[in-house]
Amino acid sequence: MVNLQKAMHEMMIRVAKRESNAKVRPLEKKIKELNLAARLMRKLIDRQQKEILALSKNITPEDKIQPLPPEALEKARLTPKLIAMLRKKLKLSRKDFGKLLGAASNTVFLWESGRSKPRDSYKAKIISFRSLGKRKIMEMLKEDKPKS
Repeated sequence: MVNLQKAMHEMMIRVAKRESNAKVRPLEKKIKELNLAARLMRKLIDRQQKEILALSKNITPEDKIQPLPPEALEKARLTPKLIAMLRKKLKLSRKDFGKLLGAASNTVFLWESGRSKPRDSYKAKIISFRSLGKRKIMEMLKEDKPKS
């Protein structure tokens, strides 16, 4: 009787192992496939982050400014006094303001004194500065400065 009980017990263990293996093996295959896919995704993400970093180093302040439609450019009033007020509001020197625009500090002086008017390209940049905050402008200025 003891042998029969032992034989039944061993038989039940074998059947249980066989059935559990039949359920687990396909899942193990899926897990391996998912791990491979996750590895490939991590590699892709790493590669894309490196590309983004490389591209972000090549972005100039002018690229960060959203272009204005021609209608908005025509409607916008830009007086010498407004240019000076905007520069002072942003707490920028003429040199820094000109650097952000891609113009010389003397040019900014001429605009503010009313001796000359900014071209449409500069006018668009100045108008877009109105919508940007002081922090954003300072970030742009810091990114534009060469690292020593």
